[in-house]
Amino acid sequence: MINVPDGLIHDWIGDVFVPNVNAQQVIDNARSFERYPGFYKPSVLSARTLKEDGNNCAFSLLLREKVVFVDAALDGQYRCSYSELPQRRWFSLTDSTRLQEIINYGSDDQHEFQPDTGNGFIWRLHNVVKYEQADGGVYIEVEAAALSRPIPGSIRWMVNGMVERISRSALTTTLRQTRDANLETR
Repeated sequence: MINVPDGLIHDWIGDVFVPNVNAQQVIDNARSFERYPGFYKPSVLSARTLKEDGNNCAFSLLLREKVVFVDAALDGQYRCSYSELPQRRWFSLTDSTRLQEIINYGSDDQHEFQPDTGNGFIWRLHNVVKYEQADGGVYIEVEAAALSRPIPGSIRWMVNGMVERISRSALTTTLRQTRDANLETR
């Protein structure tokens, strides 16, 4: 985590190898947003393509996380672009364009905040994904960066370790689910 005025930047990098697939299959799955609830359950509740224009697209995701004392959902819209590089390599860039926090999702006391307001669990998201076809499969490297509200000093000692474990676990789970989704759809 990196402190910035009135926020924190969480920056995580992880990778996974998917055997017996090619990069086009992996990228096609990455762009199959409607299939995300099956690929990334239980975190992704719904997903849909909003716009496709060649290598550029826009999509929406409704994410839900239940962690310790927090039960929140995040309704967001994103834009992404895919680029092919020489030597069987590709990359994608994804940025959130709107994030709306929903507290107590699915309950009688569900509360939707206006975009860019709320508890500030996540204010912005940015992902860089690199794909390389080699060794009979595809290497996928994900760098996920998120901007959140800072953790108040009075509870930082208690919360920092938990935030780091949750973030690391979320990236590890996403990589495993990405590998599994690509193995199932080959």
